[in-house]
Amino acid sequence: MEFADYLKDNLGKVLIAVGLVLVILGVLTLATLSAVVPDVTLLVPAVSLFLGIVFVVYGFFVQVGLFSVRWTSVNGVGTILLCISVGFFALAIVAIQFQLITGFEVFGTPNNAFLILIPYSIRPFLFLFAIGLQLGIVFLVASVILKAFSFWRR
Repeated sequence: MEFADYLKDNLGKVLIAVGLVLVILGVLTLATLSAVVPDVTLLVPAVSLFLGIVFVVYGFFVQVGLFSVRWTSVNGVGTILLCISVGFFALAIVAIQFQLITGFEVFGTPNNAFLILIPYSIRPFLFLFAIGLQLGIVFLVASVILKAFSFWRR
């Protein structure tokens, strides 16, 4: 029972500590990215980086008190959207880490105002980065709007 009470009182610190351990594990196992063909060994750094980022951010949110009753917005929908946006941002960060860019192709001239730069990669996870980043921004903006609406309505 003492451990449960300790965990309840220090949940933010525990989440940050576990998250930092997972991020360090993910960074230390990124050396397996030298293989050209993706395999199961890429799963360890990807999962540990994703969970580590999410745990660190959620631990910070708990430390700040973002999940407390006074920060609620529209029955907690704003907080849920904020948590979802953190997951999508973590997905974007992990997806961009696993790019192996082999070259670039540039369309346009230096005098032209529009240059198009297309990266070529062996592991094309760039679409996951774009999807994660865009959805993360959408959910973050929606959560901020709901939180602002909740404060304004009071």
